[in-house]
Amino acid sequence: MNSNPISNTDVKLDAEIIGLGPKFLVRVKLQNTGNSPVYGSYLTVTFNPVYYSMGYNRNSLPTLPVPVLVPDHTHIVETEIRSVDALGRSDNILIIVS
Repeated sequence: MNSNPISNTDVKLDAEIIGLGPKFLVRVKLQNTGNSPVYGSYLTVTFNPVYYSMGYNRNSLPTLPVPVLVPDHTHIVETEIRSVDALGRSDNILIIVS
């Protein structure tokens, strides 16, 4: 299996937050706009734990595997985030593809 590092690949990322809180669904659409498949990538969701926690079910993980990104195909990854700030304040959520 040929492996291409994500740093040398063109990947389009679109993120959508679904919900009004305190529970949110984060839907990330990844598209490899290059010519070769990318194997073994990961999507990591990071944030300030003062404001958020991962999910509201056991399937919510901060790092999610993306087994293969096939060129010109959209791969959708979803995870849940919960607002934990008592005052309902918000902060940035960072999504990293590596």
